Amino acid sequence: MAAIAHADPENFMVGELTFVRPKEWPWVWNQKLANDGMLLSIQESTPADTDGVYFRAFTGAEGSADERIHVWRMYFKESGDQLKVRSETKTVASFPVIYIEMEGTSIRASGADFSLYAAIVSTKEGRVVARMSGRKEVLDNLKIIFHEMVEHALKERESD
Repeated sequence: MAAIAHADPENFMVGELTFVRPKEWPWVWNQKLANDGMLLSIQESTPADTDGVYFRAFTGAEGSADERIHVWRMYFKESGDQLKVRSETKTVASFPVIYIEMEGTSIRASGADFSLYAAIVSTKEGRVVARMSGRKEVLDNLKIIFHEMVEHALKERESD
């Protein structure tokens, strides 16, 4: 039986938000994460020993932003004040958004200089979380794209 080929979607919906996929980011099909949006960004500057940076958006994030940060702290070797954590709360198109940045040493293969960027959005239907993680130097180059993806989805939702 031949495999059925399919094109990567240009847009994908998570909760009530529609995200636009950057053309150069392929879709990652993962059966366990079937209800999530997951993309992979590999840039030419990505070191050969890096799998790239994953963008993941999902719903159903229970608990407060502090509880999410507590869960994400487990991705890092540092504890307490040794882990760099920054957060910013803002309103985008009438939606409250908490942006979170974390930097430290990964407990996984990528080791030192690991970062996690996240946005927690409160919508009428519940929370949507968008998250990217990977090597800091690669993620820093994608930060603007990350913010644009989240904020575009929110502005489009408000205009519906």
